[in-house]
Amino acid sequence: MTRRGVRRWIPTIVVAVVVFVLSAVQVGGAGSTSGSLGLVGLDKWLHAVGYAGLSFLVAAAFGRRGWRSLTAVVALVVVFGGAIELVQGALPWRSASVLDLLADAVGALVGVAAYRGWRAVRGRVRPV
Repeated sequence: MTRRGVRRWIPTIVVAVVVFVLSAVQVGGAGSTSGSLGLVGLDKWLHAVGYAGLSFLVAAAFGRRGWRSLTAVVALVVVFGGAIELVQGALPWRSASVLDLLADAVGALVGVAAYRGWRAVRGRVRPV
């Protein structure tokens, strides 16, 4: 892998580590994510946004635009989310949740769609 290829993965790895760490820490008190934003709890929105960003970065790091590649990105990110849920299930201060995993999957789909749109716009806009 070239230096440029390695550099492309650095933001992805940083975000994945941040998501993992935030998923493992004890929450409560002033930093609590309870409450709701519309019909869905705030924690589900945070899952969706975090995994949307992660899937966007994974897709960008792979640099592929095809639906097969992007489907693989969604699967990879959802498996990562599932692994985190398993870790949370083993922690006494956290719990595993299928709804969290569903929010992760929705976020991953949104992130890949955003990446696809970004690539389409980027390909049509010519630099000045």
